[in-house]
Amino acid sequence: MNNFILVSLLLVGVAVADPWHVSLHTLVEGGGAWTNITEFVHDLSSTGFDEVTKSVCGHGVWLMYSNKDYARSSWPFADSWTEEFVAPEYKCHSLPSTRHNQMSSVRYVGSGVFGDEVLTLYSGQEYTGGEDVFIRNDDNFGVFSNTTDSLIVVGESPWTVYSNNYYQGPSICLTPSPVYSSNGDIGLYYGSWEMAELSVPNNAIASIKKGCNSEKVFTYGRN
Repeated sequence: MNNFILVSLLLVGVAVADPWHVSLHTLVEGGGAWTNITEFVHDLSSTGFDEVTKSVCGHGVWLMYSNKDYARSSWPFADSWTEEFVAPEYKCHSLPSTRHNQMSSVRYVGSGVFGDEVLTLYSGQEYTGGEDVFIRNDDNFGVFSNTTDSLIVVGESPWTVYSNNYYQGPSICLTPSPVYSSNGDIGLYYGSWEMAELSVPNNAIASIKKGCNSEKVFTYGRN
């Protein structure tokens, strides 16, 4: 009996901490040749899969980029793109035809496992550039204050961002929305925002606190 209980607990632990993965495919709907991705890949040429992807399959929350190094570029240097893949269970997703054979880097969001409540701040628009990952409060960003261009929340908890250190100044509560599995259950919570749409002047984020502690609330998909 004790052995059965131990095995059961181990299996539950594996399910909760199931690492996210995604496979890249050379044809739509998960067809053709493929490669499996379980970690950040800043240059897909290292896997032999640079600029050949037409679809992806997997689960979790992933960001896919047309540029190497999760970078962003705009006209006249080229119009880059970022594709968000949000899947609480295994599924396949075909990229728009205008993005076929262009993907050059890919990374997951947050911790890369289900169940964690994580806020990720990105230094570039469209979730590009460097990232800072938070699982708890931070009252002083120091030299990294006011460097956020976009952000993503994964997990049920909302987060409050403040314009000044020590949870002072104008604030915004960012609340993720549920993403449902095929059986109707909530598979994960997700929310992504550009700083421009939040109307935060000068990208002013200097401290963050877990939970909703502001009268100004943005709920993903609603406002």
